[in-house]
Amino acid sequence: MIKDASVVEVKRLSSLQWDYILETTQKLADSDENHERTLFIVACLKTLYLRISELSERPVWSPVMGHFWTDKDKNHWFKVFGKGNKQRDVSVPDSFLPYLERYRNYRGLSGFPLSSETDPLINKLKGFGGMTSRQLRRIVQQAFDNAFEQMTNEGFSHEAQTLKEATTHWLRHTGASMDISSRPLKHMADELGHASMGTTDRVYVQSDHLERAKSGKNRTIESN
Repeated sequence: MIKDASVVEVKRLSSLQWDYILETTQKLADSDENHERTLFIVACLKTLYLRISELSERPVWSPVMGHFWTDKDKNHWFKVFGKGNKQRDVSVPDSFLPYLERYRNYRGLSGFPLSSETDPLINKLKGFGGMTSRQLRRIVQQAFDNAFEQMTNEGFSHEAQTLKEATTHWLRHTGASMDISSRPLKHMADELGHASMGTTDRVYVQSDHLERAKSGKNRTIESN
């Protein structure tokens, strides 16, 4: 039996593309508070490895502020209702807390969320309740478009082109791909909501071909 050891390609952002998305979105939020929501959305998707549906309002689940919680050891978590109607808890890193804090300040909320809070996690600017996946995708796409324009203006037009085909799911892949080498495989599988570590290994560990290609690009034929 022949085992398939071919390269698995995962659609993700480069470090440069992610830096531009984060930087341009944060600058917009600094100048217009209505963009705080956009900043929070992209931070959630990338840092907490979320699918867009896991942030959206659905018939079976409504993400609320109270889904953030703290355990007895003061570790922070976010409760997710994910693919296959499975619930999981995603660890919340310290680096994410300033984004949560500034978003809550914008919403007129203070401190770390209480489990009793029922405010929608992602609020509509008009009306009540949370947002649909389609509405969230539109917001993220605008963040991609802003980063594309900035990268193009600053001479990174070639790498900016990839942003034209990027989707919200690339943010989840980007966060996981960046963290996979520094975290145990079992932890990553649990965070991502994978049924087995084999899925995580196949999708992310074996997808480091971009780094492998980079390290192999400059090898020579002649002896050194």
